[in-house]
Amino acid sequence: MSRTIGLIGTLALLALLPSNAQAQRHGRGTVNTPYGQYSMKDMMAAGGNPFAAEQMREQKMMMLYQQQMMKQEQLYMQQMAKQKKAQQDYLKKHPEQASRASSTASASTSTSNAARPAAKSKAAGKAAKTAAGAPAGSK
Repeated sequence: MSRTIGLIGTLALLALLPSNAQAQRHGRGTVNTPYGQYSMKDMMAAGGNPFAAEQMREQKMMMLYQQQMMKQEQLYMQQMAKQKKAQQDYLKKHPEQASRASSTASASTSTSNAARPAAKSKAAGKAAKTAAGAPAGSK
């Protein structure tokens, strides 16, 4: 009799303790759809709709791409600012280079414009010929 009471007491104690074999939802699983695998968290955020989950994935990828482009643009702007500052610092330390650089830039512009003759249009050419005394129809 004492054995049966001990056995009943042990069974009652086991019945009252929670079991570890119970299924628990942590959202760690994956869901297979025609668009690929999604985490349970993403699928739950999409309301269980695989189309919405795919759209959310595309939006996330686009956002990441835009962020990456913005970072690259910021890095480029920083590099250009550093380069410009370095050039200005160099020209401050070497003023003779600054005067040469500005004089060669203005000289090259003036010589390039003077070296090329002005292009004449057909109407301007005819007007020049008629002013010189040639008839308008002759070549």
